[in-house]
Amino acid sequence: AAAAHLVVAPEQLTGGQNYIFCLEVTEQTAAGTNVAVSRQKLFVNDAPSGGETTITPTQGLKMQTVYSVRFEGWLDNNRPLAYAVSTVNADSTEAFLMTPQSANTLKFKLPDPGTLTIAGDVYDVYGSSARKILEVVNDDAVYGDDAAKDDITAAMGTGDFAALSQVASAFA
Repeated sequence: AAAAHLVVAPEQLTGGQNYIFCLEVTEQTAAGTNVAVSRQKLFVNDAPSGGETTITPTQGLKMQTVYSVRFEGWLDNNRPLAYAVSTVNADSTEAFLMTPQSANTLKFKLPDPGTLTIAGDVYDVYGSSARKILEVVNDDAVYGDDAAKDDITAAMGTGDFAALSQVASAFA
């Protein structure tokens, strides 16, 4: 028996819409024509919408300033929502600062100096997401061993692995 697959290219179906796919097979036999029909209804999940994502402050110092990204007013029928923050580099590569979590305010320090592109992502329970691009100016600053030890101690005390990663990145 031959197998066939229906493949729909990415971004071809609209979120929040229902689609019905139909397959009709016709077989010619000596006894006549046989027809079989199958229908499959599919609902395409839509991304969270209607919210605001902000960062404060918009300027600070490498590994000294605590930035706060706040997600407010996001709507979606498929809860709970999760929130994440990443840096987006000029070559479009990304690195999580804060992996998806339920808190709608995420706090972090930035290990790299410069004008940085920050992505604030909102995910529904099925993984559909909405993104807001933010920008901060993170000026270079001295980040010495004592400050790093203090940050490591604080992160280990709370189990904040994202903060540990930020400290390690500051020395990379």
